[in-house]
Amino acid sequence: MSPTAQPISPTAFADLIGVTPDTVRRWVREKRIPAIRIGRHKLLIDPAEAVKLRTQVGAAPAFLTPASYIEKVLAEAPPLTDEQCNRLAELLRPARRAQAETVRQQAA
Repeated sequence: MSPTAQPISPTAFADLIGVTPDTVRRWVREKRIPAIRIGRHKLLIDPAEAVKLRTQVGAAPAFLTPASYIEKVLAEAPPLTDEQCNRLAELLRPARRAQAETVRQQAA
């Protein structure tokens, strides 16, 4: 633990890095995150560990919006084939329609 940081709960830690508390608990079990166990059920985690995890793959930083996180992941991914592009467009079509409908309802 860092000397100045107050340890936090798995839920608070999860909020810092944008994952679920269950994911944090699993990472503690897997020894990916150091934690202090108090009694049988209480865990405390150094919030400084969040800074380390923000740079690892699989932990979406809390300071990124979903759209910017997706852009970052896509920028690092290999190019899509034409078939993959068509399938992605097909999958996104219902979401785009729902978003357009929501915008129309808000404007009315």
